[in-house]
Amino acid sequence: PLLQSAEKSFGDTTTVHAGEEVGTYTLPWGGDIVAVSKQDVTTFGWLGTPLNAQVHLRPVKGQVAAGQQVGSVNTSQAGQTVSSAATLSRILPTPPWRWRLKQVVGLH
Repeated sequence: PLLQSAEKSFGDTTTVHAGEEVGTYTLPWGGDIVAVSKQDVTTFGWLGTPLNAQVHLRPVKGQVAAGQQVGSVNTSQAGQTVSSAATLSRILPTPPWRWRLKQVVGLH
């Protein structure tokens, strides 16, 4: 009975699923682009143990392809850390020519 009870208290905890939104980039010329987790982030341990989840996204500039890594998603539980890449859900669009022109002539 004690062993069976203990077994029920352990298990997998998925904090982030593959494809789940983990952050958003706001484009200076308008619009947003979403960063998603590349894979599930699942830890195994005592159910109910506090989890520490962190997302780290780095600034992006220039042409960035869909699926390109832009950061990481990390979950820690009882000393175990599991990570996944954070990727762009779609290609980072280039700024419209009017916005670029305003930047060149200083009409921010």
